[in-house]
Amino acid sequence: MRSAVNSRTVYLDQNLIGHFLNSGADWRQHPIAARLLEAQRTGSAQVWLSPTHVMELSLMSLVEARQKQAQVMLEMIAARRMWSGFDFFILESFGNWLNSLIPEAFNPKPFFERSRRLSERLALGNLGLLAATQDVLLGCGVETIRRAKAETHLIHARIAANPDAYVTSLVAAVKAFSTTTRDLLGTGGMSLEDMQREAQELAAVARKPTQATLALLQKERIAIASAYGSADIGNAVLSILSWPCALHLTFAIPDVVAGWSKVMETTGCLGLPKEVATADPVMLATDLPTARAVLHGCIRAAATAELAIAYAGYYTVLREMEVCLNQGRLPRPSLTLDVHHALAALRFDVFVTQDEVLYENMRSFVKRGNLRTVIVHDEKQLTKALL
Repeated sequence: MRSAVNSRTVYLDQNLIGHFLNSGADWRQHPIAARLLEAQRTGSAQVWLSPTHVMELSLMSLVEARQKQAQVMLEMIAARRMWSGFDFFILESFGNWLNSLIPEAFNPKPFFERSRRLSERLALGNLGLLAATQDVLLGCGVETIRRAKAETHLIHARIAANPDAYVTSLVAAVKAFSTTTRDLLGTGGMSLEDMQREAQELAAVARKPTQATLALLQKERIAIASAYGSADIGNAVLSILSWPCALHLTFAIPDVVAGWSKVMETTGCLGLPKEVATADPVMLATDLPTARAVLHGCIRAAATAELAIAYAGYYTVLREMEVCLNQGRLPRPSLTLDVHHALAALRFDVFVTQDEVLYENMRSFVKRGNLRTVIVHDEKQLTKALL
């Protein structure tokens, strides 16, 4: 039997669970499910899920089907293998990259590790509740996910309605690295129904972009994906390190400022603002706005460096968008959460999906990044990947 240390880690796309249950009376006889369960018994594989799976599961309106899927998911991961997921992986990878330039700039022990363990336990507990009963109070999180998917679908609809102008302005914004704290989309006061209605109306007038626009989108795919992915680094910092003093105890801000020349030399990024670069070390170690300014510079440097963690998820989105725009249609609303799943290609040995669109997009990303992760969509490919 292969030891757990040498087991291949396997990440399942959400769609596999439904395929398992729809395959017959005993879902364990599905070729991929049977192969994975056997591999886990022999110690050659470990199946993992993430909080994104639990979020998607929570959106299911048919409670009986939701409970059955939750039970399958629990059995597949032996009720214990829950990845901390999207935010934590992004922040950890960003911190490790920063440490490679400025040793000990990122310290995960005080807050990050504790928050990660808590996130894993909460996601596993939520999955257990969904498996145990159909009467689960889902809370406001479900509405947040629905809104996020509707907003993303609305963005895609607005792009499809005027692709040439939108893509040109998008590339210009990325080149300038322009940001805003305003409600740029104007969706803050819109209801879910209003966003869905506008997306439907815009989809009806969608038109194909010119070949020049498609060529521009393909040329700038990595730059666009890196810029949007770097924003996710900032969101991860804000969501995970929200406790008082968490930023300063996780990031050694004075050391980062002192070592900024190394960051500039490596990435070609801009210098820090003068008032930050010349600030007193005591202020750097205690002032929250200054710490945020330094981390903003670090995140911008990460975008300039085109780190894989920054562009992995949005690479998948943009590649599908290119195909859909060329066909005069909108990407699927589920593409929102594919961003989360796509990052698993940087963390796990094997990624399994039977979504043909995601399969092709992930294969393209892995090939482009020369990654060792194997993307598979059937039992034959899975068997080969587990050897």
